[in-house]
Amino acid sequence: MDSIILKHYKIYIAPQDCEINFNGKKISPLSRFKPSKIEAEETDSIYRSQYVSIRIHQLDKQYSDSAGYDSNEWKQVKDSYQSTRSEVISRIKRKEKYYLEEFDRFLWGYKNEYGEKLIFIQFDPHKPKYFSVDGNGESLLDTPSIIVYNISKKIISMAGWADFKE
Repeated sequence: MDSIILKHYKIYIAPQDCEINFNGKKISPLSRFKPSKIEAEETDSIYRSQYVSIRIHQLDKQYSDSAGYDSNEWKQVKDSYQSTRSEVISRIKRKEKYYLEEFDRFLWGYKNEYGEKLIFIQFDPHKPKYFSVDGNGESLLDTPSIIVYNISKKIISMAGWADFKE
């Protein structure tokens, strides 16, 4: 696996024959490609420069669909989000300063059904940290969400929240 070594983290570039399991969906070997080092550096640069806007875009999209809520519940959910949005954004901005350097990146290349080149980014912490989900003792590994970068359209987003076909 090729890699790019930076001051605080490494970028690993998966070869074309490396299997991709994207949210339980296997990517066909015929759709995979090995990102070039230039594509990997571009992807990382865009990710670092747009981290805050990616997170905000995902949150805004998450709170734009009322599916699964009745109208009263949705109004409460929406109002709650609007009242805390600025604080959430402030926390994201504060966290960005140190958070992004705590993870190595693994990049896989694949093409979507339209032939657009995408790079799937997964993160690996230098020192695993966990956070509690609920009072039942369940905890999750603290890592950035999986990111997808559409090289063809120059659009980056959190996986599952993209403005293009992943």
